[in-house]
Amino acid sequence: MSKNAGAQVTAGDGREGPASPGVRVILFVLFSTAAVAAMACAVLLPEYAALAELRAQSAALAHQLDCEKRLARYNDRLLEGLRTDPVLRARQVMRHYNYTPLHARRIEVPQAGDRSVPERIMRDALSPPAPAENVLVRAGRWLDDETTRTGLTVLSLGLLAISVILFSTRR
Repeated sequence: MSKNAGAQVTAGDGREGPASPGVRVILFVLFSTAAVAAMACAVLLPEYAALAELRAQSAALAHQLDCEKRLARYNDRLLEGLRTDPVLRARQVMRHYNYTPLHARRIEVPQAGDRSVPERIMRDALSPPAPAENVLVRAGRWLDDETTRTGLTVLSLGLLAISVILFSTRR
């Protein structure tokens, strides 16, 4: 076998194969980059999905806290009004204790869904903001499965080994 046989591979029909050093370097870089990218996906995307889930939980808790603060402000204003305003006290007694003064007549009003401020605040508290959903989060959830993550890790290590064995320039 000649000294040049390892550097130039020829096919059966006389065509030259990818044996030049430039082509080998390019193929090595392509395969190695694909292997590192696959490994990065296997390692980083599940953590990114967990981070997105934590952000969604944080946003939901912040929304809940905001609703609780609004309800507390409403209750503080109501208590202050009950201390100082006799008309508000009379209206609250009529509303909550079914009290009707002798000189007043009662007019039935059709019941609306949520007429009071606390009902609107509580309805708003029950609908937290929707979590952000994108392709990276979905891929991270898919890779969160241990079997899938292990398979992608083995595939990327195999691709890296192939790129080193087949296309390294030390021959």
